[in-house]
Amino acid sequence: METNRESKWNVVLSEEPFWLLEAVLCLNWSDVLDDGEWVEKGNGWPRAEREAFLEPYRRYREAMRERLEPVFARFPKLWGYIDRSPRKRESLNTRREPVLVEFLPQMRKVLEADSALAGEEWSRKLNDVFERMLDTAGQRSADAPEPEIHGLEDVLRILEGWDANDADKFQYVRLYSEAAEVAAQLRSVRRECREAGVSCLPLVRERYDAWQERMREEDSLSEILLGRVGIKRWDGRVNCRVWPMVLRFDGIRFQGREIRESENAADAAGDNEVEVHFGIEVFDLLDRKEKAPYDDTQLLARLKAVGDPTRMKILHLLSERPYYLQELAKELELTPATVSHHMGILITEELIGLLVTGGKKRVYYQVQKETLRDVGRQVERLALSREERKGETVW
Repeated sequence: METNRESKWNVVLSEEPFWLLEAVLCLNWSDVLDDGEWVEKGNGWPRAEREAFLEPYRRYREAMRERLEPVFARFPKLWGYIDRSPRKRESLNTRREPVLVEFLPQMRKVLEADSALAGEEWSRKLNDVFERMLDTAGQRSADAPEPEIHGLEDVLRILEGWDANDADKFQYVRLYSEAAEVAAQLRSVRRECREAGVSCLPLVRERYDAWQERMREEDSLSEILLGRVGIKRWDGRVNCRVWPMVLRFDGIRFQGREIRESENAADAAGDNEVEVHFGIEVFDLLDRKEKAPYDDTQLLARLKAVGDPTRMKILHLLSERPYYLQELAKELELTPATVSHHMGILITEELIGLLVTGGKKRVYYQVQKETLRDVGRQVERLALSREERKGETVW
């Protein structure tokens, strides 16, 4: 399917998840399934219903773990990247994904290819992947240059300017040093990961099939991606592959790269490549929010998000134009990590959104004006009596 909005999109829907990623996600700690915060949020959705909603995913995760723990345990180096420790989301970037979870989508083509890369070709790919992994504005100091990696010394130099703990930094250094061996081990377990995934998928089959059916029924899947993922501008043609995510059922993970003229002709057939890992419950969760637009729990959370001087100042700035994080940090005279913390809260409450540009794929932030208007309407509605509400227009 194709659409035009400053670019021409060709979208392909994958029949199966990227099983290596699903396997690693199942083996790692899961913020939704393990920390209980999601269950406690309320939003007009009773706790018992939330627990029932999560139960198939917990059974799926446990079944995957039972099958795959012995597989990964055969490779101590690979097993060393599995993290069962809680990683609290204190801000947009300070609770980062486990490094192997970041690495896998970037390396998907390499890991699924019939033959492994070697020599200079492997080095180029590894450096390109780490440039993208380390290009996180919330971790860099405001004046830090964009990452350019030619070797381990560049990785160390970039990490020195990060606002992150030493343990997380060490994981990046370690993976860069061991990447060839780790990739080889991932390639060796990919068949068993797929077999485990196919055998465990029936535990969530009804929801998985419903997502696949809805994705195929949409008039223009690319319009959904442009509108909901936050891609607004991309020059030229775009080849996009959409992968279902089972364990991260509530999230959307986007990554893309611009094809340069110097690259081989086969890749250059599409000017840009985009991959989207799309949670299988995203549509239903959005629908549920839309059915309860005036839930007091949601209103209180949004008012709390707005009721902070720094976040209010951020909203004022973004109402004028989109900013990227380092610009905001300079304007507010705060560290990028501090601003990122506030941005995470505003994004969670859908008060701001992302704007991904072409070229260097810089991420800008923009006000979600309709959500802010909604907050205002909900506050205004508090002044109405029951009688006055009977004939009101609900937006």
